[in-house]
Amino acid sequence: MKLAFTICSNNYLAQAKVLGDTLLKHNAGYKFAIVLCDKFSDKIDYSIFKNFEIIEIDSIGVRGFNELVYNYNIIELNTYIKPFVIRFLFNKYQTDFLFYLDPDICIYDSLEKIERYFVKDEILITPHILKPIPFDDKIPSENLFLNFGIYNLGFIGLKNTKQVDDLLSWWEDKTYNACYDKVYLGLFVDQLWINHVPIFFKKVKIIKDYGVNYGPWNFHERQLVSERVFENEDELIFLHFSNFNFENIFSFTKGYNRFEIKSNNYLVALYNEYKEKVSFSNFSLFSTVKSHYSILKEEYLESLLQEYEQKDKGKIRNKKIKNFIKQFIPPVLLKFK
Repeated sequence: MKLAFTICSNNYLAQAKVLGDTLLKHNAGYKFAIVLCDKFSDKIDYSIFKNFEIIEIDSIGVRGFNELVYNYNIIELNTYIKPFVIRFLFNKYQTDFLFYLDPDICIYDSLEKIERYFVKDEILITPHILKPIPFDDKIPSENLFLNFGIYNLGFIGLKNTKQVDDLLSWWEDKTYNACYDKVYLGLFVDQLWINHVPIFFKKVKIIKDYGVNYGPWNFHERQLVSERVFENEDELIFLHFSNFNFENIFSFTKGYNRFEIKSNNYLVALYNEYKEKVSFSNFSLFSTVKSHYSILKEEYLESLLQEYEQKDKGKIRNKKIKNFIKQFIPPVLLKFK
């Protein structure tokens, strides 16, 4: 059995379904699992995911989860659990290797080409970019990846070995203690830590294939010349629709302006097709289901705010001040303030 999985909350289940459907379409013999960083919701009919396994995070027993739900935001929470989930899945399925894929990825071909790297290597990672970028005022720039990570953790492939077990222990320690989105402190969730992996560990394959983890950060350097083929003759294996904007699918929500989707008709077709797939997978419902853990944290922050008002400063009537407190005074003040 071959295993691939994703992690998401209920609001991303439409995207996760597209990932699972396209993975299984092109990859016979794979099992696909969705690890739900959420509680099952009465609003959702989970029977539409009958071809996958959905594993509620509560059943895994991730270290510190019940405490960190109050400290991490929903993105930090979904990413901090990743190494713990990988260890759980290796133990549960005893598979030789596995792939993690972000829920907003769509598969267009077999993963067999990527699997072959495991003959010699144990850790597979993909850089955001493969070519130098001129120093100018456009986005993305090379320094952006120094802040957010040389490698994109929307994908990682790991072999079930002693060394990978050591990697997971190291990574678990980092995400448990500091899986923050605080770039000004040199922290970006689970991703920035992976910069160290090619130095700390052996048998690391840095995949430099245009068709693997094709995404908005590298559109400018990888030109499609047909529906599934790039200018260097690499074939599209999977596309990462990161920060996909359903209101305006051809705009980048992170301000990327080095490349316009509309400049490549093949990419335009892929974006239109992806929107249709996600919409058909009931995006309009799933996207409205708020994460149980987001609600839990908001309620706790509100209780802290009320306590602060009553005990220390009296009533705070200014809404801006209240929002400031909610944003910048976390319930658990760890070492990274």
